[in-house]
Amino acid sequence: MTPNRSRSRIVRAACAALLAAVGATAVPGPSFAAEVKDAAKLKEALKKLYADTDAIDDPGQVTTITNEIGAILAKDPKGTALRDPKFWSDTIKEVRFSGKLYKSKSTKIVTKGEFAAWTAEGKEIKVPYAMHAGAAYTAKVAAPVLLCVIEKGVAPEEHIKSWIANEEIQKNWVVAAVAQSDTLDMSKNPVVLAYLFDTVRRSYNTDPNRVYLEGVGAATKDAQVAADQILPDRIAGLVLRNPSDFTGGPNATTFSTAVVHGPEGAEKAQAVLAKYRELNAERNVAVAAPDLASVNGTCPPLVDWLKAHKGRSLPAQYSWATTLTENTGAVFTGNLYIHTPVARNKPTTIKVDVRRESNTISIECDNLEDFELALNDDVVNLDNEVAIFVNGTEMLKKKLNREHATIVRFTNELGDYGRVYTAAWRGVVPRKAPEPPKDGDKPGDAPK
Repeated sequence: MTPNRSRSRIVRAACAALLAAVGATAVPGPSFAAEVKDAAKLKEALKKLYADTDAIDDPGQVTTITNEIGAILAKDPKGTALRDPKFWSDTIKEVRFSGKLYKSKSTKIVTKGEFAAWTAEGKEIKVPYAMHAGAAYTAKVAAPVLLCVIEKGVAPEEHIKSWIANEEIQKNWVVAAVAQSDTLDMSKNPVVLAYLFDTVRRSYNTDPNRVYLEGVGAATKDAQVAADQILPDRIAGLVLRNPSDFTGGPNATTFSTAVVHGPEGAEKAQAVLAKYRELNAERNVAVAAPDLASVNGTCPPLVDWLKAHKGRSLPAQYSWATTLTENTGAVFTGNLYIHTPVARNKPTTIKVDVRRESNTISIECDNLEDFELALNDDVVNLDNEVAIFVNGTEMLKKKLNREHATIVRFTNELGDYGRVYTAAWRGVVPRKAPEPPKDGDKPGDAPK
């Protein structure tokens, strides 16, 4: 694979890469929804697409199999499959590691290796990492994931061992870790954590709705930046072990944050938590470690929080902010794709308000030009007209078609099969009219 192809794939997956089950273990869902017509045939087609071919790199295969899916759906006049986003997500998770493309690594030991990553400047680097999958892991069931970034001088495999000292994590979770180093400044290159994310999901069948990012000590700064600008649409939660500074941002409204502090000296950690609670009081919590050793090590209360967490879910009302450059920026909010800002290298801000009871979506934005909304029947009722307002202007009021090609396109472009969208609408933000001349101004004069 060429560096450019690999880089573009990871950036697509990162900036965009079991639906939120609560419980101690990852359990398989139904093979497919009983009410979905020709579910078995659709499952076989999805296996071809996501287990036997590399969908992103083989557009010919994508077209052929997408057409096959369309022919199956054409025999279903009620559209049972397209009304059920969970069917597609559950089926892709079930088949993804059942074919020729992906094979799981060993699950018996903590493995070490290196993955290739590219900095924002285009420089290729090799990043050491360690990884472990739970003893109960099976390729047939998508497992929850912990991605850890730890302080310089701590071996990644040792941090993983502190996690898997807990029976729940040792049995059921995939854990991967990288460490800060003198040669890798992750505060300037947080995209490295997107490459770790991609390495893990190519090594194991992972649950895209139960991915948690952890930062430890000084590395909590890097984890916060990555959570806000590299993986905000991909993670269910952010874990911060004894943080001293807030380096996050407004995109934390889309995930939960757990701040771990010890029995003493927790003032700085509590101050960081207060910043997150200003963004979202309900989702963000403190986890009190029972002793000093468990602040950065084995911490049963933190495992309890992970077990009980409901997984990734996008609020009906949320805020988003990013600055798009040629190499960086968070382009996918979870259901809105930023195709083009008005100006690069300047902040783009977005507020989305979805009212399902009225089938209305309101968007307030600045420095946004061309964008696309991704929708399904969990977001709005696609049997009825959808009204879309942008900066107070009604842009659309009509029924949108459910289309299988939309499912394949978003899944492939974003590398995300946890959220499946069946409809989309692309629009251009209306430009504000220029201010009228004030008294005494000549037409065309700049406002004074």
